[in-house]
Amino acid sequence: MRSKMLALILFVIMDLVIISYSIAKVPDWVKNLDSSQKYPVNLYLSGFGVATGPISEATGLAQESARGEISRIIVVSIKSAIATLREEKNERYSQELSSITQSTTSLQNIKGINIENYSEGDQRNATVYAVAYVSRADLRRMYAQEKQNLIQQINTIIKDAQMYESKSETMDAVNKYLSLY
Repeated sequence: MRSKMLALILFVIMDLVIISYSIAKVPDWVKNLDSSQKYPVNLYLSGFGVATGPISEATGLAQESARGEISRIIVVSIKSAIATLREEKNERYSQELSSITQSTTSLQNIKGINIENYSEGDQRNATVYAVAYVSRADLRRMYAQEKQNLIQQINTIIKDAQMYESKSETMDAVNKYLSLY
């Protein structure tokens, strides 16, 4: 009898240890869903997502939601469509310009995003949590390089336009300048 009681107590203690271990494994970003000690705000941009359903679908949705949060913070693409009407009469140029501007957020534009997942439940009905994070320092370096590349492209276009101007190819020069907008 005493050995059965001892076995039962040992079994209960093991269960409590296993339960407390599994609870301890839940990441802090799952508990908080808006912050993480592992990814502090001063060092990382982070986004959080959660979805429920079949695990493969829920994982994809949670990850996209987490990426989307970061994307909304840092990347907005602005597209502009310009239509021009140019006329030349008696050595006089006239031009009419109209434009449409559209801004969108694109998830593909952000490099260096990392994602962690945590799931609860079974394969058919899981709740999946995702955290997307990217180092602020890495983003600064990446965007500084992108800025330098854009400046170089702009300077090349201006140089080409000035070359057309020097050759008195006014329309080609105007087209080059307009391509900057």
